[in-house]
This record gives sequence, C-alpha cells and structure tokens, in this order.
Amino acid sequence: MTPRPVLRERASSKESRCPEWRPPRVVLVLGDVHGSFHSLLRNLLHMQRLGYLDNDFRLRPDVMLVGLGDYVDYGPYGMEVLWTLLWLQLLNRKNVVLLGGNHEDVGQNEVVGGMPDNFAMELNKRFGNAWSRFKPVAAQLYRTMPRALKCRVGDYEL
Repeated sequence: MTPRPVLRERASSKESRCPEWRPPRVVLVLGDVHGSFHSLLRNLLHMQRLGYLDNDFRLRPDVMLVGLGDYVDYGPYGMEVLWTLLWLQLLNRKNVVLLGGNHEDVGQNEVVGGMPDNFAMELNKRFGNAWSRFKPVAAQLYRTMPRALKCRVGDYEL
C-alpha cells in the first residue's frame, strides 16, 4: 500500500524532521521547594527579571531548568508547587527536567511526626480527604521523574 500524497508530502517536508537539540548555555538549578509556593514564585520572577523567562514563563531556548526534587511536604502549598512546575515543564518541554527527590514518594508523603505537615495531610485538610484519590496519581507522576541526571561538561562527566 502506498502512502497517500498528503502523507508523502508531509513526511518529506522540513516540518516532520526532528528539531536539532543544542546544549544549553545556561543551566538553572532549583531544589527543595518543599511546598513553599511563595519561594517558588519569587525564584521564577527573579529568573524572569534576569531574562531567562519571558512574560508567559517560557524559557529562552538556550536555558535549561533542572528541578532537584523535594517539591512537596513541609510547606502548605505542595499542590500549587507541583502544578506550577508541571505547567512550566509543559510550556518548556525540552528545557525543563524535574528530577524526583526522596519526597517524591507516596510513602514519604504519608510520614507522620517530625514534619509540620506532609503532602497527604495537606491534601486532606484542604480538599476534604483527597489523598486517597490523589495517591495513585501521585505514585504514577513520581514514577515518571528520573532520579538522576548525567551531565557532560567538556571532557568531564558529572
């Protein structure tokens, strides 16, 4: 079976080629937000003032943002932190990497004692026992987060 002319034309067009990836000139690192939405917002606004983000929170093509994990627990706005970081990653698919830390684990999110608040308690307090419904989603999300990032700088691997 031969492809239809439209498909053949699209397959040979420049649009269908994979875009060329270039290593970033600037790497921004963000870590241990722990549910502090206000801190995250201040950091994003600072990146915007420095010209790394535009007014629509799109990163410059030569900038990469690496999140080091620990986005939830402790602070009261873990859901807003997660939502904002996922939104930022969606807007900048090739320029944002969200690594998972030890708090990107549903067992850790349920630990009681030693923490002023955990993610499970936050969701239950704010959204009426929502943790039981969100837990499978969180587990699936956490599984998508790599736990390490291999970097090469010149001849050196980190």
